[in-house]
Amino acid sequence: MKPRVPIALSVLLAALFLFPGPGRGEGASGSGPVLFVLDASGSMAEAFGDVPRMVAARVLLSEQINRLPAAAEAGLVAYGNQIPGCRSTRIYAPIRRDNRASLQSQVSTMVPAGATPLGATLRLIRETILPSHPGTRIIVISDGAESCGGNPVSEAQRIRAAGGDVRINVIGLDVNGTVASELSSIAGAGAGQYFDVHNHTDFAAAIQSSIDPNYIAQIPFQPAAPTNTHPTEIPMLEILSAHAERRDTGPVLIVSYRFRASRHGNYHVAIKAVQRPATPGPTSRIEGRAGLAGVDGSSYFAVDRGDGTLELELPVAALRGPIYVQGELWDTTDVPDHLYVSNHVQVGQ
Repeated sequence: MKPRVPIALSVLLAALFLFPGPGRGEGASGSGPVLFVLDASGSMAEAFGDVPRMVAARVLLSEQINRLPAAAEAGLVAYGNQIPGCRSTRIYAPIRRDNRASLQSQVSTMVPAGATPLGATLRLIRETILPSHPGTRIIVISDGAESCGGNPVSEAQRIRAAGGDVRINVIGLDVNGTVASELSSIAGAGAGQYFDVHNHTDFAAAIQSSIDPNYIAQIPFQPAAPTNTHPTEIPMLEILSAHAERRDTGPVLIVSYRFRASRHGNYHVAIKAVQRPATPGPTSRIEGRAGLAGVDGSSYFAVDRGDGTLELELPVAALRGPIYVQGELWDTTDVPDHLYVSNHVQVGQ
């Protein structure tokens, strides 16, 4: 009996034939080093068609690595990969020639588990890799927004300001509008392109386009986030829901929220678990002593409105009394400016 190839994997292989890319020694003319940044966070285990996103990334990225010209320099950085917390970024393969076997091996062993420290990842690249590799094309493959309180848009701007003609292309894997806006803003700040892909064929073409500047792909891409504003609207942050869950690793607080601002810019949403809520509004602040120690989380946005969900570890002792969730909205476009304190919601358990 002949082994059967899963339908989804067949689609991936078909995409590779549709977008075969240059063979060794051809294509990617005039190209500098290529640095792949792979999201190996927990959400990469979710489905992309009929296979997990990580499986699709492994197959398509491995094939494109194999097709790089022999003289091309390439490297691999990833975050997540079963390393807990927000300090999971690692250089798995330094930029060099003749390292295809190492690159392939590292990509094939990535396991989707962990957070999404995009800002810290770009900072690590700027500080440790780019000084000795000008002209690098950074290719970020991600299915999520920053989840560790970093500001990837500002880090991308710092990379460009440092010179060296570095460009950042970003491939968003089946993301929603809010995440697409943040990823698009990173690409815009990095003088690159954002590719919004929702199927295997577009994914293959996006990787090909990011590697080879002479390749023209007929797939959707977005420029930097739009600069349209809403001057008649006041800043607002609203907690939509909050509840606690008991998991094997301990209690977790899950908070959903949305915000809007009066102009395009960079915004920081800080969510806190408190026992004494503050008065909502633009002039109020959440007092430090009112919050439960260590129970807070942050998200950064490069758009003037959005929504999100944060998961916060919750001390067992906190479950014995009433807990409220409240948030603060900050404008971090220039000097950090406090804008608004949200409503408070009592946590349902």
